[in-house]
Amino acid sequence: MDAIMSNDAFKRFGLWFSREGWTIKYTLAEWFNKYLPLWLSKFLAEDCLVVFTELYKFAKMIMIVSFMLAIFGFTLNALYGYLAWGLIFSFIYSVIR
Repeated sequence: MDAIMSNDAFKRFGLWFSREGWTIKYTLAEWFNKYLPLWLSKFLAEDCLVVFTELYKFAKMIMIVSFMLAIFGFTLNALYGYLAWGLIFSFIYSVIR
């Protein structure tokens, strides 16, 4: 994550790997909007599938999953912890956004 944000080290591999990868979620929402209603397209692209729209968010997901596995091991508690983290983060982010 630091290599992406500090010096954009992977941008030569494409937009998904660059610091500007966050724009892909809007492109994905436009593509979904061809087949789905706008509200559902935005929800899917900007909330549900956002971890797959750029390397930075994907790396952050891997980091959080690794923390949960280190804390709880390979148990259902790790999944519950990850889901709780996501819900709490989403709630707080929606309040401060």
